[in-house]
Amino acid sequence: EGVSGAAAAASHRWDCELESPVGQTDNCGMLPNFAAANESRTDGHGLGGASLHIRGGILTAGLYRFSVTSHRPASVTLPAASSRGAVSVQIVGGTEAPLYVDAPWEDMSRISVAVDAVPLPPLVAAALGSPLPRCRVTSQDRHWSWALAELTSGDPLILLGMRTTISVSASSLQEAFRASMSERLSVAAAVVTPGRSYRYALLRFTSETARLSLEQALRADVHRGVGGMPIDALDMANATVLTWSPAFVADGPPEPKDAILDVSPKTGDALLTQFRFATGGWTDDGGDAGLEYAFYSLPWSSRAEVDWLDGNSPRYWSRLGGRLLRGWSPSSVLEGVPLSAGEYAIAVRARDRLGATSAALSSESLQVRMPTGGVSKAEVEDLFSAATASNSPDQLLTVADVVTSSMGNTSDAAALPSRVLDSLEAAVALMQPLPETMEKVGLLVSGVVSHAGGEQLGLAGLGRAIDSTEACLDTFLEQAASSGFGISEGPGNAMLGGVVAIDAGMDWTKATRQEAKDAEDAAGRLLRAQQKLALCALRGVDVGTTKEFRALSNDDRVVSMLMAKPSVPPPGQADLKLPGLTLPGAALSAIMADRRRLQDAVVGSPSGASCEALGALEVVSSTWLGLNPLRHVANDRAFNGQVLRNATVRVLRFYHCGQEVKLEFGPRDEPLMFDLPRVQPYRGEGITDYKEITTCLLFDDRAHRQEWHDRDTETAVGELCSAADGAGPCSCSAFHGGGAYTAINRLVPAFTTATSTTTTSTTTALPPVAPPPEESIVVPLAAAGAAGFVCTVIVVLVIWRWKRRRKLSRVAAADEVDGDLKNGDGLAKKVLSDEEKAAKALERLRVAALGGDAGARRELFNRARTETAPSSRLVTAVDEVTLQIKRERTGAVIRAAADPSALQRLSPQPPMVAARLALENSPMPSRPSR
Repeated sequence: EGVSGAAAAASHRWDCELESPVGQTDNCGMLPNFAAANESRTDGHGLGGASLHIRGGILTAGLYRFSVTSHRPASVTLPAASSRGAVSVQIVGGTEAPLYVDAPWEDMSRISVAVDAVPLPPLVAAALGSPLPRCRVTSQDRHWSWALAELTSGDPLILLGMRTTISVSASSLQEAFRASMSERLSVAAAVVTPGRSYRYALLRFTSETARLSLEQALRADVHRGVGGMPIDALDMANATVLTWSPAFVADGPPEPKDAILDVSPKTGDALLTQFRFATGGWTDDGGDAGLEYAFYSLPWSSRAEVDWLDGNSPRYWSRLGGRLLRGWSPSSVLEGVPLSAGEYAIAVRARDRLGATSAALSSESLQVRMPTGGVSKAEVEDLFSAATASNSPDQLLTVADVVTSSMGNTSDAAALPSRVLDSLEAAVALMQPLPETMEKVGLLVSGVVSHAGGEQLGLAGLGRAIDSTEACLDTFLEQAASSGFGISEGPGNAMLGGVVAIDAGMDWTKATRQEAKDAEDAAGRLLRAQQKLALCALRGVDVGTTKEFRALSNDDRVVSMLMAKPSVPPPGQADLKLPGLTLPGAALSAIMADRRRLQDAVVGSPSGASCEALGALEVVSSTWLGLNPLRHVANDRAFNGQVLRNATVRVLRFYHCGQEVKLEFGPRDEPLMFDLPRVQPYRGEGITDYKEITTCLLFDDRAHRQEWHDRDTETAVGELCSAADGAGPCSCSAFHGGGAYTAINRLVPAFTTATSTTTTSTTTALPPVAPPPEESIVVPLAAAGAAGFVCTVIVVLVIWRWKRRRKLSRVAAADEVDGDLKNGDGLAKKVLSDEEKAAKALERLRVAALGGDAGARRELFNRARTETAPSSRLVTAVDEVTLQIKRERTGAVIRAAADPSALQRLSPQPPMVAARLALENSPMPSRPSR
């Protein structure tokens, strides 16, 4: 094929014959190619043409010889000629599934083997099913593994087993291969030599024992430095090569052997001296022309063992106090760089075209001193003006960073935070969506908020920092939608650190109600910025993997974000389990069933992207350990007054097909289960007849609510989950999935029940009454009469409530069965508009009744008596109003009958304010290690 000139006129004739076994019927004549209607075809389906296509499932097992005779007619320049060629093919019955390797590189492409380069995408092997019924696949189990082989002048050498073995029935080969082929080339970097050629082999073993034996032998050879196993020795290891990947050439990172880093001058003044850095002498396998360079400064004392890649390492460059002076650029020179006072080591990193990097550090320290008398306002302004004129995001961020670090040594320091924010906003407007620039932005936001303080910046300044953070994330999201790249741990930790620093900056006292409302709005925007950060990270998370960001607040409290793309189990089979989180299978089935609707409304995806292309369910779990990000809520509704500033809050978000998904569970559905750290015990005074319980809460983030409530949550570990009682987590269940959750410990009345010896009624005892003063006989008589009256009222209320609950339980059970028959189990339907109106009306009625409105109370009790199936909200409202009436009557009787001291002894109230203040000021448990 592909010939030109006279050879293009050549004609071909194919033939087929059975070579063995002798005596077996030759089925070649049954091939469609030999049919009279197809013989003359030249497209491969006849006997003419340069290619021959044979359908499977026709030839019986045996050794077949396919031959072709080609004839070239005579021409002006060439005589006529003929030639014959043949190939023998062994056809076996019940073979393995047809396999192919889909590799993301062309044959003999250069692939970086550096551990910090973009990892090699996984090899994908697929079992191609055949429509022919007789083209069957063996049904017995097989044991598979990828192996790395080096191409030599002779046969390939098997170097290393890749630990991706599976043992499955042949009917599920395709799914199992795709799920298991996740081995990265970086795993084998220890046995790969740059400049040499390699390929992957897919091996089949007769048993798992054979696979383990070969893998152990290969790893032992690597440990001893032996060159590997010849391919022809696989038969002795009970292994067979099924297919090969395309070959590739290993490419190493840039080499700093002869690299130089020139720093001038060697000493200078903070903010005033303009330093110059230059590098050269780097070598790379792919040539030096494509190298890029980035420059950093590090504290001289922290220059050893710097980790440039793992953002969660304690030796990561930014955690050591390092500063990025300029991101990646083809220029090997950096000029006009100011620095703050200190002793520094200058570092340069080189990156090749494949993404592999190396680093070199200066051999001498750079001394930067603060000028005598500090730096004047005019000199600082000149710095900002020069950075603005450069139109360079790197220069703007660098100047803002060094000025922030030197705020205490400059004149007119009060005006500097505003100028720093000006430079930050200008840099964000000019920046490209690069990870290193995002990291620089996050570090600068943390620095300016920490150095200036939230009170000096004010809510306006903090709002500008939030806007810059969101704009930076929006820019990256736009690029990630088309490129598919996400944020790694280094930039992610820096951006999360900026969010945490802004949150801590809002802790100054809000003097007015408007300031409190502004702080509430800023906290909501900050959580939205954190949500965008999670979306940026999810773009780079593979299905079945997780990524975690971590940051510390000013008082060393940990804020973590876990992003996961779990492999969703088949519908109706199993729950989805993640660390501290369980999603019921029914919810997963409903999400997957909603795929078609979501496909039409994909957010942030490239044009034409399908729902399947965007991956599976995405889960984001953010834990604010001992740092409540919703502490700025400017109202006291529901439980807002009882959720403390140092409460641990867990925020759960679910995404599918690019859209956030809110999960609603019906009354008979399995709820969402999640863990929270154990709650600090109630630290107020011990109160008689009150008990301590744990309550799990969900935050209603709607603009008109903004409240913590327990309507959709329950404690799943009993009545009390206190840090004083154990070390395990508190388990909570929720019938609403998605939002902020927390748990509190609070006091509730502990009414005891006792049966009278003369009646069958159940009575509830009040707290014991203290003896009255000896000089008064009126007070004890009045108190005794009041107690008798209150007991009678309570007996009536308890009996009424018991009968009502029996009625409600029967009605609710019938209603649940009827609802399940009509709608089936699964996610709850969206509430209709008329039901929402009824719920709002009931809420207004409940609030009025609790406030003492007699008409509202009558209407509420009438509704409870007349409705055939009272809702759970109505039952809860009746319970609350009943308890309020009881409290009002008890208080009124006692106040009328006793002096204040006697009243205190008769009816102690729960000291919520004092207890809350005590708990807020209590020390937090020791945080986990970093």
